[in-house]
Amino acid sequence: MPQVIPIKDLKNTSGISKMCHVAEEPIYITKNGYYEYRDV
Repeated sequence: MPQVIPIKDLKNTSGISKMCHVAEEPIYITKNGYYEYRDV
């Protein structure tokens, strides 16, 4: 499942860098917040 993070989390550059290297799926950066639910 792709990761969704708010743009304000980009302040933590080392954490974002680690997340990008470890993640095997896309990381979406949103203006309004986190992913709340998934439609199946």
